[in-house]
Amino acid sequence: MTNKSYKLGTPIGIDEGLRERLDAVNVSYRESHKDVACNHDQEQNTPCIEVGWMWRQTQENDMVYTFERCERDGTGLGMTPDEVNTKFFHTLKREDLDDSKGEGVNSMGEKMFLAQTTKSNIDLRNFGVEIITKTIEMDEYYHLIYNPYKGKDGVILQEFLTKEQADAIEGTANMIGDRGTWTKMYVDTTSWNNNWFDEIQTDLSNYFTEKIKSRRMNFRLDLINKLGVSVEAVEVKPTYIPSLQPQYADVWEKPAKLNFFGKEYDVLHLLRPEVSSDEMEAFDKKYPNQKSLWGLEMGNFRDNVVLIIEDEESGFWYHTRIMVVSGARTPRGVIKILVNKNDIRTDVSKNHASLRKPDGSFTTKDMEHKEIFKLWDKLHPPKKIHEDDIRTQIVDIMWGNKWPEWFDVSNYRELCKIFDAPVGDFDWAQKNISPTKQVLNKKFDIWVEETKHIVELKIDLPNPDLDFNQIVAYSTLEPETKKVTLLAQSKSKKISWTTQGNFKPELVSKFTTDLQNHESTKHIKWNLVDLEYFGLHKLAKEFKNPNENK
Repeated sequence: MTNKSYKLGTPIGIDEGLRERLDAVNVSYRESHKDVACNHDQEQNTPCIEVGWMWRQTQENDMVYTFERCERDGTGLGMTPDEVNTKFFHTLKREDLDDSKGEGVNSMGEKMFLAQTTKSNIDLRNFGVEIITKTIEMDEYYHLIYNPYKGKDGVILQEFLTKEQADAIEGTANMIGDRGTWTKMYVDTTSWNNNWFDEIQTDLSNYFTEKIKSRRMNFRLDLINKLGVSVEAVEVKPTYIPSLQPQYADVWEKPAKLNFFGKEYDVLHLLRPEVSSDEMEAFDKKYPNQKSLWGLEMGNFRDNVVLIIEDEESGFWYHTRIMVVSGARTPRGVIKILVNKNDIRTDVSKNHASLRKPDGSFTTKDMEHKEIFKLWDKLHPPKKIHEDDIRTQIVDIMWGNKWPEWFDVSNYRELCKIFDAPVGDFDWAQKNISPTKQVLNKKFDIWVEETKHIVELKIDLPNPDLDFNQIVAYSTLEPETKKVTLLAQSKSKKISWTTQGNFKPELVSKFTTDLQNHESTKHIKWNLVDLEYFGLHKLAKEFKNPNENK
């Protein structure tokens, strides 16, 4: 029999009026799943918390699933009836919250999860939330089916169960062992994306990656259709952040300190390789489909800096965010700020986190970014070479103003071929080659009037999405366009023997052949040229008079 100290008790539900207000909170299903996953780790003393999640499609509605969660094989902590009745469904006071275990910050995860996964079908709440739980000290399993939206009247079933009786319900006793918690509820996926199962997997693999790597947690996800057939069963793999340094994954540079208005935080930082670089290729070979940050709700981070706020002890990511890079600031960075959960303020879903100042107050996101960028610019000084300076250098060459000391006649003749310019006719060049031509609200880097030629300049490896879209868009702004050339860097660290340098074939094809063969762009001649072939990816320190070379 159950230890006499344990009584069934009565669930007290949630604070009056709060449950209804949760429906109005703008939290996605992805954020809610990430948040509720934290509840499996209550700092229990187990080697690895084996987490099992299972979605079973219902017979009545293809978009409705039963969702089961548990800690398997005795790796959970479990709850006493009193803990279920007073904490699981109830919002804790601040003084009680400070003593909460794991990554709990607001005591809202379970409440928000139920609200967000049923708000499109509130009738599902009538089924209640089913719980079977046991601590190591309990003799029997506590079983409760409860609809928290009805408060004290929401008890559908409440009882203690033997191991055999608990096992008769979805095999729960066998799953959780002698301690742990199993829950079951109904969720509506009508408003979710079609690939929601993959999205949830992506979020778990990122936000819990350090816990997975350290074997603190392991997630198994199962998707079962209405026929009872397993559609997908996966063990969530950890992710790795691509880095420029060999082994090209999670290679952090020298640790640093962020002085945030007098409060110090430990910081990790690195630079990400270009999408089509040799470093990224090496990463993809070693860690296929395990690239961190890709597919998260924060969107496409491109060349910006990604901020990760991570728990200094558990490694859980409380928050990820894009910090927009502009001007000469060093791009493609990742910066981790290591915190204690008491150092931050989060929203109800832990989707956004802010750093605490020494006096306990918080500042705005803009001020936060300003302080973090101060550190970033010290760790990775802004590029000294500006695109404008490179463009000016190229125009000076074509106009005959001055040449870099190392630039010779053969280089010039090949550059004239790129520009379709008469060799040695500097008057023609000055008349026809114009920097920063304004068209509507956009500026072409270089425009060649006689040949209707757009020359776009990138002092980096061209982005196959962003830069591609830009040059195509620019070609439509000027209907007379006959030629578009993209001057960029291959960044291969090898000698460039042709004007297309060491760009990978697929990148060359993207910016030339594909456009040349497409029905809407085939009337334009497209070209991709490696600045490194001419040595024009760098600024000259000494110059010479080009007339001396005529």
